[in-house]
Amino acid sequence: MNMNNGGFIKLYRKIVDWEWYDDINTKTVFFHLLLTANYENKRWRGIELEAGSRIVSLHGLSDETGLSIWQVRRALSNLENTNEIIKQTTNRYTVVKLAKWADYQCNTTSKPQTNHKQTATDKEVKKERNKEKDQKIKTFCAEPENPASTPEAITKIDLPPVITFLLNDKSEYSITQEQVAEWSELYPAVDVMLELRNIKAWAKANPKKRKTKGGALRFVNGWLAREQDKGGTNARAAPVSFAEERRQQEREQDDAFEQVKRMMREGGARSG
Repeated sequence: MNMNNGGFIKLYRKIVDWEWYDDINTKTVFFHLLLTANYENKRWRGIELEAGSRIVSLHGLSDETGLSIWQVRRALSNLENTNEIIKQTTNRYTVVKLAKWADYQCNTTSKPQTNHKQTATDKEVKKERNKEKDQKIKTFCAEPENPASTPEAITKIDLPPVITFLLNDKSEYSITQEQVAEWSELYPAVDVMLELRNIKAWAKANPKKRKTKGGALRFVNGWLAREQDKGGTNARAAPVSFAEERRQQEREQDDAFEQVKRMMREGGARSG
């Protein structure tokens, strides 16, 4: 699919307050999607694509951004979890739609002027041009309250949480089974539920370090990513087999027997 090389998007300075702004990979993927999404409705191989959407693949985004497939997958997961994008996946393709794509556009279109050769006088033409000029001066893009958030029209079914942890305002941050399943795929070496219980205990024991509602999801992702980089919870908590446990017991018994024999030899030498 060809990239959109013309036109521009608008970014407001308050984007620096966005929760993913300091996550380089997530920010890179988000900005790349903003720049490459279709700027008008179109069809591609029989598929209807809305403005602000595009067909993606992990390998394609990896090639386009220079990030690894794992980094792209995690960035898309972050953006979907915080409702910056909406993914529609089939067995043939995946469409990503930017939830607030329109807020980054400032397209002012005006109807093409008719040929004034007809009955318009010079005064009417001048009046019309002044009117257009005034419109252009007054045209501006209203800055969105949140740089990237889901439109009110988009709703999600509220699922019961599988676990919660305390935030800095003493409210509870909820984790759903859907999120646990996704994290288990993203961090295969990590026992996600065990780490979530560790996060719950940490938040309870460290009230001054608790996270805000806006930063909670990033905190969880960072925690799980660090555990993945260390080798994962699963690797460290691998159960000892029965055979290995038996060998360990035999080694301990042998060590104890050798220690008794040494004590007996030392006692005999002193008595002699």
